[in-house]
Amino acid sequence: MKILLDPKIRHVIRMVIAMMLTYVFYHLIYHKALGLMLFSTIFVMLTSTGSAFFQGLLRFVLWVVLIAMAHMFFPYIIDWNAIFLGSFVGILTNTLIFPDRIDLAFKKAVVPLLKASRDYFSAIISYLKDKHQDHMDQAKIHLQNKLLLLPVWIYQPGFDLALQKGYRYYFMQLNHLAEILFAMHYLVRFNYDREWIASMENSLLQCEQGVTEFVAAIITLLDLEKLKEGVVDFDANIRDIEHLFNKIIAVPLELLETYSNAKYLAEFIHNLSELRVVLIQLAKALR
Repeated sequence: MKILLDPKIRHVIRMVIAMMLTYVFYHLIYHKALGLMLFSTIFVMLTSTGSAFFQGLLRFVLWVVLIAMAHMFFPYIIDWNAIFLGSFVGILTNTLIFPDRIDLAFKKAVVPLLKASRDYFSAIISYLKDKHQDHMDQAKIHLQNKLLLLPVWIYQPGFDLALQKGYRYYFMQLNHLAEILFAMHYLVRFNYDREWIASMENSLLQCEQGVTEFVAAIITLLDLEKLKEGVVDFDANIRDIEHLFNKIIAVPLELLETYSNAKYLAEFIHNLSELRVVLIQLAKALR
C-alpha cells in the first residue's frame, strides 16, 4: 500500500504499535504506572526521519535527567521501572518496526522538485520567445514551494554519516539548479533584438527538449531502473547558440556595453551551460 510508504504515516503506525505493546507489558509484566510508562514510550519516539535509534537514546537520557531532578523533590512518586520499560519498548519499536525508508522519502521530495525545475525552464524559454510572463512567474512560485519541501532531517544529529554526505551533495546541486533558473528568469526579462532570438529559437527548443530528457533520465535512475537508451546531450545546441551569438555581436566581451542588453544575453547563454553541467552531476551521482 502506497500510504505505508509515507514516513509520517509509518511513524504514526510505529507509535500506535508501541503504545499497544506497552499496554500489553503493563498487563503481563509490570502492573504499575501505566501513564508514566506510556509517556516514556512516546517521548523517546519523537525523532526525525533516519535518526530513530540515536535520537531515541538522546531523548531517553534527557528524560532520565529530568526525572532524576524531579526525584529530588518527589522521591516516592517516580517509578523508574516504568520509565525504563516504556523507553525500551519505544526505542526498539521505533527502530525495528516499519523503519524509516530514507530512499523513498528522498525520492518523494526530489522528483517533484525536478519536474518543477523542468517546467520552470520551459516557461523561461517560452517567455524568451513569446514574452508570456504569467506562466513563468507561476512556474517560479511552484519551484520555490517545492524547495521548501526538501527534507531537513538529513542535517539532524544521528543521521547516517555515510549517507548524509551523499544527500547533502545532492541537495546542494538541486539548490544550485534552482539558483541558475532564478538567474535565467531575471536575464530573460531584458528586451533583446527579436531577430537574435529568432535565429537561436531552434537551438533553444532543442535545449528545452534536452533538459526534459535529462530530468526524465534522472527520475528513472531514482526509481533504480536502468536507462533504456542514452540521453541526447544538448551541448552541441548550446555551442550553436554561442556561435550564433558571437556571429551576431562579433566584438570582444568587454565591448558588449555598446550593444543593447547583449551582455545579459551572453550571461543567459553561460547559465545555460551551467544548467547542463548541474544536470549531468545530478545524473552521475545516482549511477
